[in-house]
Amino acid sequence: MKNLYMRLNDWNSCIVDSRNQFEKNRPMNNCKRTFFLILTIGINLFACQNDPFTVKKRVNPNDDNFNPADISIITLSRDDYLSLDSPVIIEWKKLTPKLTMINPSIWFYRNGKEYRIITEVDENEVQGKTTIDLVGMGFQHLDLCQIYFLQTFNGKKWIDSLERPILLYNSSIAPVFSLLEPIRIEKSAMKFRFSIIALGGAISEIGVCYNSIGNPTINANTEILNPPYIDKNSYEVELTGLSANSSYYIRLYAKSQADVIYGNTHRFQTAMPTKPILSKPQVSNVTGSSVFLKSNLMDNGGAFISERGFVYNKTGNPILSDNKVTFPDTNSLFFYQITGLDPVAKYYFSSYAINDAGTTISDDESITTNCQISQQTTGKYYSIKIPAKTYFKGGESIQVSMDSPTYQFGQASTIRLYDGDMQVHSFGNWLVFSNNTRNLILPTTLKSSNCYNIHVLNNGDVYVTNKFTIIP
Repeated sequence: MKNLYMRLNDWNSCIVDSRNQFEKNRPMNNCKRTFFLILTIGINLFACQNDPFTVKKRVNPNDDNFNPADISIITLSRDDYLSLDSPVIIEWKKLTPKLTMINPSIWFYRNGKEYRIITEVDENEVQGKTTIDLVGMGFQHLDLCQIYFLQTFNGKKWIDSLERPILLYNSSIAPVFSLLEPIRIEKSAMKFRFSIIALGGAISEIGVCYNSIGNPTINANTEILNPPYIDKNSYEVELTGLSANSSYYIRLYAKSQADVIYGNTHRFQTAMPTKPILSKPQVSNVTGSSVFLKSNLMDNGGAFISERGFVYNKTGNPILSDNKVTFPDTNSLFFYQITGLDPVAKYYFSSYAINDAGTTISDDESITTNCQISQQTTGKYYSIKIPAKTYFKGGESIQVSMDSPTYQFGQASTIRLYDGDMQVHSFGNWLVFSNNTRNLILPTTLKSSNCYNIHVLNNGDVYVTNKFTIIP
């Protein structure tokens, strides 16, 4: 039978197996441990020298002090499938002739459950052979068969599987598919290999159907294989768009003119979800108070994205507790126009996405907003100016002059301080200029910016100064 045994490559691997078995029996006293170590090394070395009888690693699930399996089983089958009209020849051999077995027997398991005994093994015999008629044993088309060695001790059973399942089929019934062999299991995709054991008559379509509830049909999700469909050929099929950490029931099907024929149902589970993968923001259309951000969700991690968007701050490496905007759509490409930013300020922006596996925050992208002053002077009777200085400090006096070749500026007015297009302070209403000038005291709580400007409102007209810099 194909891949029936794991072969040990050299004497060293045999000794390593013996050491592992020895470690699993630490509860015994030193004398017993020494005896057990010598004994198990002898068993393994004997097995390594006597191909094809090879020791498989075994851990007794019932009793920590139970001996390892004492028998090796082979059959003449070399495939994962077998016709019901083919007799099965089963050979067995004790791994060491002098080791006493405990109520040994060899069993058939059918579709994963204990089914029929094949033969009892004489504790004093060293080896044996038996031929089995599968139909006579009650096996049916598309049954899964396994051969087990069984020991009992103190009312407990130790069932040691020495073979992978064999698909049994009736050669007069077609088409017949082999079992699906997983090649790759990922969080959102699975890939399998299978063979056409017997194609039979005219087949118009072969594919895979699958769902998450069991017994899938062609009314569920399907993946169709491209022809030609050839007897004894091997094929690969891939399922994509699956949910992470989810069970799927999958089976092959074939369409003939008269019917739909299904293969065995398999249950596989996708891998656990991972955190999302997304790009850092692309920045465009930067103004004095806004910016346009765009990002791409490249991998959802195999799970539903519960939230995505952008986070930003002025210090770098923004996190979810900083400023945050969310994008409500489910497209992989998401974007947002962020407004209300301070002019001439440096900001750091990151994209983020959340799924069941956690939160991913991208690397940040920084920009500096522009100095944007959209309000222009509308009055035509006066010119406005301030002293030409490199910068002013908070709390310092700044002189505003309103000059006109023909008029004295003595009317009531309103004077306001702006940072870009954002008003940050009012110097008051009904202010009267004396000799066309007025000294204003700058607030002490202003942040640094080189985009400050003063608006003087008079009789519906607005007069705007040049921009200037304030530092605290």
